[in-house]
Amino acid sequence: PLAENSYDFECGNDARNLKIAIKHNVFHTITIQADIAKLIDFSGGTKKVEMIRLRKCFKATRIIWPEYTGNIKRLYISNCDSLRRLDISSLTNIDEISILNCHQLEEITGLSPTIKEINIHHTKVSAINILPNSKLQKINVSTFSPELKINVESQPNLQIIYCEILPHKSQKGDVLIVNAN
Repeated sequence: PLAENSYDFECGNDARNLKIAIKHNVFHTITIQADIAKLIDFSGGTKKVEMIRLRKCFKATRIIWPEYTGNIKRLYISNCDSLRRLDISSLTNIDEISILNCHQLEEITGLSPTIKEINIHHTKVSAINILPNSKLQKINVSTFSPELKINVESQPNLQIIYCEILPHKSQKGDVLIVNAN
């Protein structure tokens, strides 16, 4: 632990399956770097953790969340090159999600109506499904997918939408579909 309310875990090349169980009330931020871990498992609990940062988990293909995740407000994931699908449906009180340089990520499911900010950059995400009447205020997306669909219908709090389709060597055409009423 570097500070009283944060926990940094850098396992480098030591673990292929990483299981984290936070049972103390003092940690509010967890930062994890696990170079070769294929599975990141929080099912042991996250207690009072408000922010999770996963970085340089190059081989991670799956993240398992605990049954109760009510305190997690912010999720930051970067450089998880093998992650193709991310289900955050159990993060019921999430305010902000930022995903950077997860080049294989194609799908994010389970966005909560509590979400206020979505930042997704340098992925292959092709669709973002947001529930009507959520607290969403900002969407910032850049993707390598040749098509991006975002339904922002019935989003009274939405203030900023920025979307960019990034060039890719095999890309032939760009389609951006935004449904806003």
